[in-house]
Amino acid sequence: MKNKSILIGSIIAAIVIVFGLIFIFNGKRVESDIKTVTDIKRMFNKIYKGVNLPETETEAIETTSDNVEAYTGLKSNSNIEKMVVSEPFINAQAYSAVALIVKEGSDIEKIKQEILENINMNKWICVSAEQLYITNNGNVIFLVMSDEDQAKPVYDNFKKYVNNNIGKELTKTEGGNLLDDLDIKFIMTECRKHSIDRLTNNDTKKTRKKILNFHQNYQHHKKHLKGALILRRKHAIFKYKLFILFFTSSFIILFHCSPKI
Repeated sequence: MKNKSILIGSIIAAIVIVFGLIFIFNGKRVESDIKTVTDIKRMFNKIYKGVNLPETETEAIETTSDNVEAYTGLKSNSNIEKMVVSEPFINAQAYSAVALIVKEGSDIEKIKQEILENINMNKWICVSAEQLYITNNGNVIFLVMSDEDQAKPVYDNFKKYVNNNIGKELTKTEGGNLLDDLDIKFIMTECRKHSIDRLTNNDTKKTRKKILNFHQNYQHHKKHLKGALILRRKHAIFKYKLFILFFTSSFIILFHCSPKI
């Protein structure tokens, strides 16, 4: 009887120890292993492997209020300790990935929701991000926005990198409204003139997608672009008038200087 009691006690003790270890292990996983800028850059190098992306530059950005808002949409930088941004060298390519280390005790879910609601997915000229993904690993918030075929693999690789130890996942799809024919023609003309992004008639689906995604940003830049167009037209008219004046003057001079019969 005594041996039986010892056996039962040993089994209970073993169970308690096992569950205690599981609890401790899971408790440790809540905290992110990504703690420094070096850790974040190492993470980016890993999650980019095997993904077809434009040539990007990954660097730590000063966490000023303006910088934080520009890259995340957050109105305040008070909870942000570090920020690393990965974006293409060429600004006309719609891709942006950001990793934020936030201060301990911050409301992670509230910060993520604010990013979702306020981030500018149309910050590029002539292109915009199609899909946005946001999640967190401990006090590290990760977000990526681009076309679906670029954003999704990077996001999935991040989740694998942190062993799926993530918080709530947020996503957002950006869509545009239909434009009238004159607006579409104007956008395509200006994009070609500025060599910002080539829109070809050979790829109707791709062209239409870019036109629709550009809608919001176009409204912002419309005044500037039309102003530039008017200036070019005025310059062309001036050159035409100058040519006419030169031709007329030359004709008059030749007429008066020619020997009379």
